[in-house]
Parts: sequence; C-alpha cells; structure tokens
Amino acid sequence: MTNFDLHTDAIVFDAAAHLLRDHRFIENYLDGGVDVLMPTLATNDTSTQALRKIATWHKRVREDKRLQFVSSTTDIRENKAVGRTSVILHSQGADLIENDVNLLDTFKALGVGVMQLAYNEKNRLGDGAGERTDAGLSVFGLKAVERCNQIGIVVDCAHTGSQIF
Repeated sequence: MTNFDLHTDAIVFDAAAHLLRDHRFIENYLDGGVDVLMPTLATNDTSTQALRKIATWHKRVREDKRLQFVSSTTDIRENKAVGRTSVILHSQGADLIENDVNLLDTFKALGVGVMQLAYNEKNRLGDGAGERTDAGLSVFGLKAVERCNQIGIVVDCAHTGSQIF
C-alpha cells in the first residue's frame, strides 16, 4: 500500500480547524483531500456570538455543494464516496451554552457535534488546564456532559483540568 492508497482509503479529519475561522482557507482543505472539516466556531463566545458564527457556516454550506453538515459516521462515509466534504462544528469551551443545558439541543441541531468542556480557564462546567485549581466538573458540568451523551455531542477534554478527564 502506498501513502496515496492510505490517504484514499482513510477518512481524513482536521479536528480543530482554526484556519477555517477565515473561509478563504476552505479551498486549501478541499484541495488537500480533507474529508471532514471540524471548524472551531467558538471559544469563549456567548450563545448569540456562537449563533452568528454558525449562521455564516450554514450560508457557506448552502452555497458550496462540495460541503455538507453531518451527524453520523454513515453520513461521513457517504460523503466521501461521492467526493463531498463533511462538516462538523466544534466549540472550544462551553460558554456558548451559558446557564442552560437545553441550549445543547439547539446547538446540536445546528451542526455542533463536538464541544470542549473548558478552554484553559475555569467556566461554569469546570476547571481548565491553565487554572491553579483542578476541581473537576461542576454540578452544571455533570448535567452538560450527561446531556451531550444523550444527544450525541462528542465531549472534548482537551484544555481541561486533569480532574475533568
């Protein structure tokens, strides 16, 4: 098997595509053969700020038939088979859900498939990796993780304190 065969057979992800905050870089990913784009849409954003960024992604996907939001591995495989690139939105940090676990359902419906619990700093869910304390998940954090598991949002523990793991 050559490296090209491996790339052809594998499903290639960019799981924290920071460059995609600028949509001009999408062409680089498409030309490079990335099968699944996971643009970071929010870090310490409020729900309103996150919704605005999601709206720009929905516009982009609507206008570019090479892209499609996905919610399952089956969707990803089907897109790869027809040469389309899958999109799963990723949040680094959970500030976008503010004080309402029910917002997770809304964000899931809008394409957020992965959510980091904290981004280096303490938030409502728990301590980030950069904090002096390492208290783990808050009561609200436990509820948020439970809801993510129920609705299929992948919980990302990067940048969180070790107790959150």
